Amino acid sequence: MFSITMVMQFLGGLGLFLYGVNVTSEGLQKIAAKKLKNILASLTRKPWAATLFGIVMTVALQSSTATTVMIVEFVNSGLMTLTQALGVVLGSAVGTSIVIQLISFPILDFALLLLFIGFIMFFLVRTTLAKSIGQALIGFGCIFVGMSLFSGAFSPLKSSPDVDAFLSQFGTNPILGIAISRVCLTVPRSA
Repeated sequence: MFSITMVMQFLGGLGLFLYGVNVTSEGLQKIAAKKLKNILASLTRKPWAATLFGIVMTVALQSSTATTVMIVEFVNSGLMTLTQALGVVLGSAVGTSIVIQLISFPILDFALLLLFIGFIMFFLVRTTLAKSIGQALIGFGCIFVGMSLFSGAFSPLKSSPDVDAFLSQFGTNPILGIAISRVCLTVPRSA
């Protein structure tokens, strides 16, 4: 059922995704440095504005996970407060429903274009601002390529009768679903 190729593609995509989030965060911090904190503060001053910012950011990144991870990085680096971040994360949840409508967009083609433009700016343009923008674009490209890899890793399982039978058990036996979710919720997580 599972092949080593599926697992490797998933893990490689996940690693590229997380690397892209890190590179994008660093690039954006270099672009605006102290200005970014003021920009984020003005965009998230009111709860409705923070929610709208979260929606827009999630639609732009096509991933509420990427938005949430970046917001956590912003809070961690002191660019945002936890109160500001909560509104943005709420908006990212709403933005996910919009992203589902836009999912038919060829994300890999867009990601490869971002990688190319970012490469040109980072390696060929001499100004610090252009290098920072290039770094952020390379990060966005890595995020999208990573998402494409790990979302496609297990796509062959969609037509598997074994997976279909396993998932149909949850519909016929809700107690099984509750038990599985309870086990997943009680697994200890490291802080």
